[in-house]
Amino acid sequence: MRLVVKELIFNLPAIIIVVALGGGIFYQSIESVLETNEDEVLKIRKQYIIDLLDNYKGESPFIEHAFADIYEIEEEDALHLPVTDVFSDTIINNPKLDESILYRQLRFQYSTNGRNYMVWARTAEVDNDEVLQSVITTIVITCLLMAVVISFLNVYFFRKIWMPFHGILSNLTRFNLDGSSEYVSAPSSVKEFQMLDATLREITSRLQSEYDELKDFTSYLTHELQTPLAVVNGKIDLLIQDQSLSEDQLRSLVAIRNTILSISEFEKTLIFLKRIELGQFNQMGHIDFSATLTSKLEQTEELIKLKKISLKADIVPNVMLDIHPQLIDTLLNNIISNSIRHNIKNGFIEVKLTPRELKVTNSTREVGELSHEGADFISIRGLGVGASIIKAICNRHQLNFKVVQEDNAYSLVIGLHPG
Repeated sequence: MRLVVKELIFNLPAIIIVVALGGGIFYQSIESVLETNEDEVLKIRKQYIIDLLDNYKGESPFIEHAFADIYEIEEEDALHLPVTDVFSDTIINNPKLDESILYRQLRFQYSTNGRNYMVWARTAEVDNDEVLQSVITTIVITCLLMAVVISFLNVYFFRKIWMPFHGILSNLTRFNLDGSSEYVSAPSSVKEFQMLDATLREITSRLQSEYDELKDFTSYLTHELQTPLAVVNGKIDLLIQDQSLSEDQLRSLVAIRNTILSISEFEKTLIFLKRIELGQFNQMGHIDFSATLTSKLEQTEELIKLKKISLKADIVPNVMLDIHPQLIDTLLNNIISNSIRHNIKNGFIEVKLTPRELKVTNSTREVGELSHEGADFISIRGLGVGASIIKAICNRHQLNFKVVQEDNAYSLVIGLHPG
């Protein structure tokens, strides 16, 4: 989820709450203002009625007026009624409109010209339900408008403000330790992005320096180890040809030579693993996995027959895989050689390739204890460091892999979809 969307999701509830609270306060304020205005109107009408009564010459105890009820009362009654003004709300049915109308009214007493009057001055109130409905409608529209505006501003400003960050990220993505692409600074006027760029520039420079040193060390190690090992191996070959050596001496020399060869192969494997780890196989190729696997099996067909191993292959054609050509070659070499080397006489190898996975099953007497996950090849007795290469290549391309143990057999399964 993009940052702008997460910010909008985070801010939207807060906006709704704030607008709702503001709407409630707004509603209370409008209600208070309307009531105050209505009371002021009633006070003005009171003064108008007082002026009317001061000039009234009629004899009727009830004076009809458009916005007030005026009753003449006896002096004795006037003494028992409250003389203070009283504001209240009332509902009066309007027969013409056939509906009840809410009024704000003011009741007061007034004496003039020897007469006492009880007056109810009224003015129609604004319907609170209508006010509430208007406020709610306003809140909803405001929330929607704010969401639209904030979304637009977020998209616009985030795109503009975060442009240097995306530039830094793009430059970092293109950065490669093999020197084919260096990290390029992304200019920015934002201090935080400047600090991030400077930090990444320092880190990538240090990584590049350490990578170069490790690469040189690997090259020196290869040269310094392979040369003396080749010399020792050559001397042993010469000694083996000496006819004066006893049988025990020859056995010892052969054992020494095999050990040196194992050390040499182990050293090559470690260097190859380090090259994979350092990212020296980044150039991908769209490889026909089906054709490559078929070719590898044909190349080892004679060796398989020599060990009297039955081979059963079920290969779906045109299975493609994005992988470095050298790595796919190394991967298949190790898988097939392991299945042959650690097999038994009159054993079997079953190879099944589908667009989803490669499964290689072979008979063996060397199946050991698997790890809890069943994927740690080094812990499987008999698979050796060749399995470490398989593991490293699969990890490099984010391929799922596992080893399934069966009776006197194991299956190596590689999922061909990253994840």
